[in-house]
Amino acid sequence: MQTALLSCKECCPTALDCLMERYDLAPDWALLLFSNFRLAPWHGGCACIFQLKEGAPTAALLQLRTAFKKKAYYLGIYGRDELIAHELVHVCRMMLNEPKFEELLAYNLSCAPLRRLLGGLVQSSKESLLLILLLLAIIGVDLYSLYSGALQAVAASCWLKAAGLTLVAIGALRLFWRHKQLQRCLKNIAEVIQEKDRAEAVAVRLRDEEIASFACLSSQAIASYAREAATGSLRWRLIYNAYFKK
Repeated sequence: MQTALLSCKECCPTALDCLMERYDLAPDWALLLFSNFRLAPWHGGCACIFQLKEGAPTAALLQLRTAFKKKAYYLGIYGRDELIAHELVHVCRMMLNEPKFEELLAYNLSCAPLRRLLGGLVQSSKESLLLILLLLAIIGVDLYSLYSGALQAVAASCWLKAAGLTLVAIGALRLFWRHKQLQRCLKNIAEVIQEKDRAEAVAVRLRDEEIASFACLSSQAIASYAREAATGSLRWRLIYNAYFKK
């Protein structure tokens, strides 16, 4: 049985409005399908970025769980419109292929303060899978030690918990630093373009190294960088003409 592809413009205008308001983006060309194919149980959906063959243009579509056909929420956590807006950020940045700040920019669209703060704690699906497997291992070993009373199992449980806490601590420190860099970047951009509400629209179009660099540069240095980059880059020519040029 074939799964029908739907237009984001027709089925999720609220998500597109959110993207336009925050990031000045309107990827209404993106397609969407409802399917559970290869989605982990805790995933509400994903952005599939691919090439049909070598040398073909890069394409993308959104995959959402079939539960979203009739429900606005999945597991009481994921909201359909918020999830679509989140994944469309990945689609809009797909040719940049820059992972460090992308999750932060995507989670900034969340209506939940806790998700905005901690949403970028896990950077990739591999990290997510590792944490889930580690949690399951801890639960399994704890249950075994509870019923068997084996000292070896208790020791193994302690080591697993220490490993889990270490991974979470490393992720939290990384997330804190990136939040700080992004906020500094937004502040400095706003000073240059003199429009605080448009700073995020600039940041979502930047590479990771540019965001990190803008967090440390002065307003004059950022303005100079934008002028020079616009002479040799189509991406920067569009950014400069839309946001920097007075």
